[in-house]
Amino acid sequence: MLPFSLGMALTIRVGYFLGKQDVDAANHTAKTGLLLALCSATCTASFMVFGSSVITGIYSPDKQVQLIAATLLFFSAVFQFPDALQVSSIGILRGFKITRLPMVYTIVAYWLVALPLGYALGLTDIFGQPLGARGLWMGLVAGLSVAAGAARDLGHRRDLAAPGFAVLAVGEDDIPFGHGCHAPVFTPP
Repeated sequence: MLPFSLGMALTIRVGYFLGKQDVDAANHTAKTGLLLALCSATCTASFMVFGSSVITGIYSPDKQVQLIAATLLFFSAVFQFPDALQVSSIGILRGFKITRLPMVYTIVAYWLVALPLGYALGLTDIFGQPLGARGLWMGLVAGLSVAAGAARDLGHRRDLAAPGFAVLAVGEDDIPFGHGCHAPVFTPP
């Protein structure tokens, strides 16, 4: 929930600065937010990895169950990084009023990468022995990594405004599919 909360806050702050026509502050907020997201992911992942025996011990006294759960907690720890990047990047893009392409990228990453790959790795013998829950987690991490990478790529390709310019509008109709994001700008009088 921490990355999601941060993503929502980034949407608000970036939108606020764009409303003030301060693109530099919006970009600074975006960079700072991504750094904070990675720091929070590092903290939660570290807690999951180094505290896995304590966490699993809360739920079951059975050592075999704890061992299986600790393995899955490792995947959950790895999951923290693409999750933090994806949800923060999506929040930033929402602040810049870029919503359609991130939605498409996320749908593709979840439904065409994460679920099929997780199913194939976890429940079928397409890639060898079925890996069970570990395979499902691998698919989730891979799909979320694709979504995070696509969102970050879209964020890097956006060309909102040069310093000293004011943003008139950055809407979904201003973004040609697959050609980057270019917002209309005008020079101040």
